Amino acid sequence: MDIVVGTFVQNRISRSDENEMQELERILEIPDQDLLAWLTGAQPVPEDQQSPLLLEMLSVRFDETFYGKT
Repeated sequence: MDIVVGTFVQNRISRSDENEMQELERILEIPDQDLLAWLTGAQPVPEDQQSPLLLEMLSVRFDETFYGKT
């Protein structure tokens, strides 16, 4: 999960404002097993954890197109 989340954060951090940085920090504190379950669709994201940034991260296709290898 560190590679997936870290890559998303690395691509996003340069255009993040203070509020988004705080949200990124909150997301990084979510246990990996929860993030993996949400990323794979095994479990829905609980309403109290949902945010536009988290939902954007979970909707990204982590394949060649994300890494710029199209």
